[in-house]
Amino acid sequence: MTATWHRATSIAEVVSEAEEQVALLNLSAERPVVLSGSAAVIWGLIDGERTEPDILEELRDLYPSEDPKLIGAQLASFLVELEQQGLAEARP
Repeated sequence: MTATWHRATSIAEVVSEAEEQVALLNLSAERPVVLSGSAAVIWGLIDGERTEPDILEELRDLYPSEDPKLIGAQLASFLVELEQQGLAEARP
């Protein structure tokens, strides 16, 4: 079974009116993180229901002109970053 991606429970989140930017703060961290562009889109797809392949499929649909392998590599790297910052995690 593939793990689903969840947002951490101890974060504060502010979404811009047009949903183009998201400011996140892990409440045990010192600095907020601001996501924009595709990073904000990925954040919006992390809902506790989707797996990494699910998120990747949606990104490929949203960005059809981009190299699918590159999207996959960048997604994997970004998810690791979110996990390291305590903002998201994969759960079985």
